[in-house]
This record gives sequence, C-alpha cells and structure tokens, in this order.
Amino acid sequence: MAVISSLIKALTPLNIYNITYGTNIYNELYVYANELDRLNLEIDTLLREAFVYTAESYGLANIEKIYTAEDTSNTAQTRREKLLERLSINDSYFTLKDMKKSLLGLGVKDSRILEFPSRRTIVFEISGKYTDAEINFIKAEIKKLAPVAFEIQIYFGGLSWSDFEGKNLSFSSMDLQNLSWEQIDELE
Repeated sequence: MAVISSLIKALTPLNIYNITYGTNIYNELYVYANELDRLNLEIDTLLREAFVYTAESYGLANIEKIYTAEDTSNTAQTRREKLLERLSINDSYFTLKDMKKSLLGLGVKDSRILEFPSRRTIVFEISGKYTDAEINFIKAEIKKLAPVAFEIQIYFGGLSWSDFEGKNLSFSSMDLQNLSWEQIDELE
C-alpha cells in the first residue's frame, strides 16, 4: 500500500483534517508520502543488496571487493554461487574434497589435485582459460588456503597428463608428426 493511502486511512477517523483530493492538507501529505515511498524503496534496495542470497548489483560488487573476488563478467546468480562457496571456507577445510570446493569458490571449474605426503607436496592442475589477473589471483588464494607445511605447485593449462593418456598417443608418435600443443589438444 502506498504511503498516501496509509496516511489517509489513519487520519480520516480523526475528523480533524479535510483530506479530500486537491485540498492543501492532501497536497502536503502527498509530498510527504512521495518522499516516504522513495525512502521505503531505498531501504528495500539496501536490504536486498546487503545479503549475498539476494544482492543483484552494488551489493555483489562490494562483497566481491571485500573478498577480492570481483567478477562482473558472470550473471548475478553465478556470482552469488561463487561468493557463497567462498564464504563457506573455514579453518576446518583440510581434506582433498574441501580443497576442491575451495577452488570452486575461486571460480575454478576443472581441476585436479594431487597429494604427495611423503614429499610434502600438493600439485594443483587447473584446466581452462584464465586471464593473467585471474591466474595471479587464483595462485595467491591457493597459497593462502593450502597447508603451510606443504610445497604447493600450481599448473595452468588446457592440457593435463590425463588428456595425453586419453589420446592414446606416445610422445614419440607426437614428436614424429611435429605437432604443436594446439594440434595435440585437438587430436581425437
């Protein structure tokens, strides 16, 4: 209900004011009501933007800035999902499954994590196309999230060892064909 309707409904039973349309009292109430409607709209927007689940514009951008995860290229829903994944990370995240979930929160969809406890090493193989800024951001965040006692190795690229193995080609056969990395990637 608009504020003007609420004001008229509340003041009419008092019979103090002539609140009919066009009177000075009505016009004054109308001005106040319009400003209160505008403020209500601003408060509704502020409340919506304050929470990740409902934020659509500046709320998402501000939360992303806080968590250094700015991402204006995706839809609001995708940005919300990434932020919720990121915000769910806590100090009890120490398993391989948790690390994978943490990578999802960083926007990494395709990855493989290899653990070598005897060598105190964890290898992150990340596939997909990323800008230099995204690569630097992901590397920095992985180093923050990974166990401190382990050496962290991070590899980015469209190809992984499993890609080579899946193509059933040996290195010798690829070398004999003088294939570039792009050509190897396109092999069936």
